[in-house]
Amino acid sequence: MIQDLLSADRIQVDLQAADRDGVVAELVQTLLQGSEEADAGEIMKAMIHREDKGSTAILPRFALPHARTSASPGFVVSLGISRDGVDFGAPDGSKTHVFFCISHHPENHGRYLDLLSRISLLFSEPSFLEGLMEAVSVEEVCSLIQRREEDLFTVNS
Repeated sequence: MIQDLLSADRIQVDLQAADRDGVVAELVQTLLQGSEEADAGEIMKAMIHREDKGSTAILPRFALPHARTSASPGFVVSLGISRDGVDFGAPDGSKTHVFFCISHHPENHGRYLDLLSRISLLFSEPSFLEGLMEAVSVEEVCSLIQRREEDLFTVNS
């Protein structure tokens, strides 16, 4: 479950950056909370390099900046919300408001692919993204994610 990976200290409900690289920098700092052994500069460089190849703004108002790098301390994630939105290179030219950031060591690639599958289901619902964009606290974001995951992934017996 995404909620198992995404601790409250790795969520920002009010990103301040006004451009792509600034958002990536804020997200990398957030995802490395408590990870002294990680190289934030190398992870950010890898994410910017990935964005230069093609934007990860894959859904309206949603982007998935990510990097696979040996500078990563295993498998870490963060979530950020920009109230004003940021030009993140979305195909439709719209601003991006919700960012789910992933950094993983190359040895964790299988786990990464599993997470991508969950993310595509979780964030594809426009009303869920709207709820995140309107959330005013980390607790509210956590609650929204928990409910959405329960709706999607809980099997009724």
